[in-house]
Amino acid sequence: MEGTPLTVLLIEDDAGYARFVDEIINDVKVFSLKLLRAENLKEGLDCLSKNEIDIILLDLILPDSNGLDTFLHIRNATSNTPIVILSSIQDEGLAYRAVSEGAQDFIFKTEMVPNILARTLRYSVERKHIEEKLHESEEQLMAQYKNIPIPTFTWQNKGDDFVLTNFNDAALEIADGKLTKLLGKNSADLLKDDPEIIEDFKKCFKNKATIKRELVFDIKSTDKTRHFAVSYAYSPPDFVLVHAEDITDRKIAEKVLKRSQIDLELLVKKRTLQIERVNNELMQEIEERKSAEDALRSLWKAVESMQVGITIADLEGNIVYTNPSDAKMHGWDVNDLLGKKARLFAPSVTWAPLTMEKIKKLDTHTRETKNVRKDGSIFPARLTSDVVKTDNGEPMFIVSTCVDITKSKKMEEALRRLSITDSLTNLYNHRHFHKSLKSEMKRAKRMSYPLCVILFDLNYFKEYNDNFGHLAGDNVLKKVGEIFKESIRNGVDSAYRIGGDEFAIILPHTIEIDAKDLANRICTKVVAKMKDIGISAGVAAIDGKVTANEFINSADKDMYFHKKSQKKQ
Repeated sequence: MEGTPLTVLLIEDDAGYARFVDEIINDVKVFSLKLLRAENLKEGLDCLSKNEIDIILLDLILPDSNGLDTFLHIRNATSNTPIVILSSIQDEGLAYRAVSEGAQDFIFKTEMVPNILARTLRYSVERKHIEEKLHESEEQLMAQYKNIPIPTFTWQNKGDDFVLTNFNDAALEIADGKLTKLLGKNSADLLKDDPEIIEDFKKCFKNKATIKRELVFDIKSTDKTRHFAVSYAYSPPDFVLVHAEDITDRKIAEKVLKRSQIDLELLVKKRTLQIERVNNELMQEIEERKSAEDALRSLWKAVESMQVGITIADLEGNIVYTNPSDAKMHGWDVNDLLGKKARLFAPSVTWAPLTMEKIKKLDTHTRETKNVRKDGSIFPARLTSDVVKTDNGEPMFIVSTCVDITKSKKMEEALRRLSITDSLTNLYNHRHFHKSLKSEMKRAKRMSYPLCVILFDLNYFKEYNDNFGHLAGDNVLKKVGEIFKESIRNGVDSAYRIGGDEFAIILPHTIEIDAKDLANRICTKVVAKMKDIGISAGVAAIDGKVTANEFINSADKDMYFHKKSQKKQ
């Protein structure tokens, strides 16, 4: 036999049976056992207070205590030591009651042999250890879940409906602390105005698949309408976890651009299986506990599969956890990041150290910034940081979520470009012309350089449209736009379509004679390439006194002067 002996406390008043148990224990060859004996309840309690006991063999019928009360006294005296009941066949019902109250197992006295005793003692201790580890894991996961700054809700399936059973601190915050009174209520009541959400619950639960979508949701507890990027994830056996990232600000920004022109942790709830029967079902119960551990690992994998980057750092800024999304986003392997400083995600010019005083005052902090990848490349990111604190309010960790917003930034730039561009010719549009002209006039006056503007008008364009159709007319406008773009200085001059058949060019650092020369060359190219189409041009040079409108009118008059001249010819 190897290892430290297990100390077994036998509480039994029958001296003959006690000697019998001692002999059996001496015959156990699987592992070492050390036997202590108490003849009554009082001696047993005294022995427990003075010795480290690994397992208790308890006779429920003692001189100073009888029946289930005997077990309850011993159980209350030790919360962690496994208790095995020594029972007679006649007392089988009493033994089952003791098991339902927390006893690990029972053995019939008439059936005790070394193998059965050894197996019962070993499985009782192992089962107790498994329960403690599962409980500890549940508490750790729940603590992490509560502090992840991504609003998360748990809905439990009840027949054809779902019930709100839990939420994390981030969810409580977006509802201004008014969610608690909604616990236990049905989705049919809470979401009756949002039937598509209930349908998502049912589809996720039925197909056991993750569903993602964006939606607008009225938060009844605060009378607020918010936009969320929502994911629904099935969690065995009967839960749907809902993660809701508030993207209201992004949606508002997108809406404004269109007029002028989407963080962690999963809620983990583990239901501990109650021991119903022991003896013949003991092996099955151990397998169920192993299955429970597998379920916990599966849930953790679900956390790690989130698309939002999550990193946890200690108070010195050392990374203690990062999920694959965050590592991949920054071009790293997860294992390479553990122990490194979280500041490696920030460009050196933007990083500033956090003092303990700042950490204690830090609330949830969301901002847009620049992050750096392993290869040194920079990308725009939305960061949210929060401090995980102890029950006493002392900082423990800093949790940060990161979202790569490169695509949304490109979308913003594309929308801005669309707002200033003519879709047919790809020249700048009328609105951008007036804005650019005012800006160039101010710059020319301030820096004292010449500035000219040329206005163009196509001749006979209406007749061309009437004769050949609008599609042919559009092709003419496109070709004219191409001539303009290939004729001006790239990065200096700018060309515009300011009306149906009207165009303009702004020429900084250009004197009037050169502007007229450019106008003539463009007109010559247009006439040479376009049959049945003429073009007139007017040039105006800034004199330092005129307004933008006067500047345009001057070029306009010059253009119509040339147009009339062409008609006379």
